[in-house]
Amino acid sequence: MNDIDIESYKFWDIVILWGRERLVHDVVISKELAVGIVKEGLRFHSTDPNWLSPVEELLSYPYVGYSAVPGEKPVIVKADVLEHLLAVSVDKVDASKLILQDEVVSKNDFKFWLTRTGQSLPIFWFSND
Repeated sequence: MNDIDIESYKFWDIVILWGRERLVHDVVISKELAVGIVKEGLRFHSTDPNWLSPVEELLSYPYVGYSAVPGEKPVIVKADVLEHLLAVSVDKVDASKLILQDEVVSKNDFKFWLTRTGQSLPIFWFSND
């Protein structure tokens, strides 16, 4: 399987792959993603909606529904993840690999955000688009 067949990536996979492609430091990419999530409607989830059973309870963490754009469906994120992303987006802290290790985004949600914000599609994921 090559990268274009992958339907979702975790936060840090995108940081590494996109940073390598753009020759930009991880700190810059992680902040761009945090701003995207907190302010621009980039839809990262703490639990992959494709793997979440409708009857499964979200146990062991406090989760919140969050939408950066009024009228759009919320994402499901851990409360501490949202708090951390808010801090990263305003330069209070650097992104933590431990806190953001499980955050995932779908290919379609990532493409929608890139298009909405006028960014080009990264080759690591969209080489055939």
